[in-house]
Amino acid sequence: MHSAEKSGLIVTDVEILRLHYAETLKAWREAFMARRDEARALYDEAFCRMWEFYLAGSEASFREGGLSIFQLQLAHRVEDVPITRDYMLEEEARLGQREVVNGIPAPAWPEDWPDGRDKGPAPQRPSRVTGS
Repeated sequence: MHSAEKSGLIVTDVEILRLHYAETLKAWREAFMARRDEARALYDEAFCRMWEFYLAGSEASFREGGLSIFQLQLAHRVEDVPITRDYMLEEEARLGQREVVNGIPAPAWPEDWPDGRDKGPAPQRPSRVTGS
């Protein structure tokens, strides 16, 4: 926090992602297990066991062990961010539509998308709060 403040940024939102992150780790583990043979061919069995253990243990720690992760939203000016989180729901819906077009989950790199390019509109910055 001190480094952010020194750089002129202010905290505009804080979210605690304890169970949400457990679900993220579960999804990562399931995706890894679905392609475990490919990972073993690239690395080795020891790596696969270690990675599987890390993902399962991390998920359990977030789900049952009280671990938490915080997501901070930082901005240079408080008026750069809307007062409510409504814009996040709109952006989530837009990104969900892009996943439908590009596949779920969408491949990470544009060159891996079915036709080699992104079919959705570019992400847009949330509109600024106007004073009243």
